[in-house]
Amino acid sequence: MSQHDIETPLFLTYLVLVGCFVTPYIMLYWKKLNPNAKVPFWVRHLSEYMARLEDRHSIWFDVLYVLKLLLYFVIILWMLCIILLTLAVIAWTVVLILLSN
Repeated sequence: MSQHDIETPLFLTYLVLVGCFVTPYIMLYWKKLNPNAKVPFWVRHLSEYMARLEDRHSIWFDVLYVLKLLLYFVIILWMLCIILLTLAVIAWTVVLILLSN
């Protein structure tokens, strides 16, 4: 790493900000951002399917619900790992810059 090579931590910071904050915000709150938007087909289809399963008190509703919660947990864990990795790279870059002076 050269003395003026600061692109890596800046790029990783951009990835964390966009990948962990901006994109999930748009994906999770797209209806609030654009209330007149039509719901995507798969979202509408899955919501109707889950509602039918819940009405029938099906075991598949419970299985799909647990899988959805596990998916949320894995996504949150992935975001935290990316943030920690980026902070470690930024800290390492700062240490290298300070040691090179």
